[in-house]
Amino acid sequence: MERRALLAFVLSMAVLFGYQYWVVQRAGRSLVPGPAEQGPAQGAEPETGPGSETPAEAPAPAPTPQAQRTEAPPPWKEQAAEQVVTVVTDVARYEVSTRGGVIRSVQLAGYKDDKGRPVELVDPGVRLRPLTLIVRGRPAWMGFSPSVPRMELHGDDRGELVLSWSGSGGRKVVKTLGFRGDSYAVELE
Repeated sequence: MERRALLAFVLSMAVLFGYQYWVVQRAGRSLVPGPAEQGPAQGAEPETGPGSETPAEAPAPAPTPQAQRTEAPPPWKEQAAEQVVTVVTDVARYEVSTRGGVIRSVQLAGYKDDKGRPVELVDPGVRLRPLTLIVRGRPAWMGFSPSVPRMELHGDDRGELVLSWSGSGGRKVVKTLGFRGDSYAVELE
């Protein structure tokens, strides 16, 4: 019986560590292939978003009959001007970008790093940020309109940040983020 228990423990650890190793290796890769990983699509525009503010300079391909028939880019690929909405609670400070409706920054109020700055939970070098909306396999950087420019919550106060976008043809996207003054949790509706 002890031999079976030891074998089960060893196999469990192998699966656990093997999975962790696999996830860590894949975490360095972007979920959406960048221009270097996939060839540029004909007629495609370079994407920009949080983390890549200006597109790389590349010579434009010569127009072909097929490229001339291509329609305008979909409205969810628009490059909207960014406005940052700050939400301050007793336990954290959140920065929400209206470009894509993503969380740009989460700083923990009670925790400091080695340099004495608040601990940052969102890596600024990451291409896909928390709450990134993916449309047709690509990040959607549409410009959301926020319900408030800033929010400050204390204790058991509750607040909602409503981000809305309306496009042509009656398309509408609404993200509602719920915050509490005494909680790290962000509710998404």
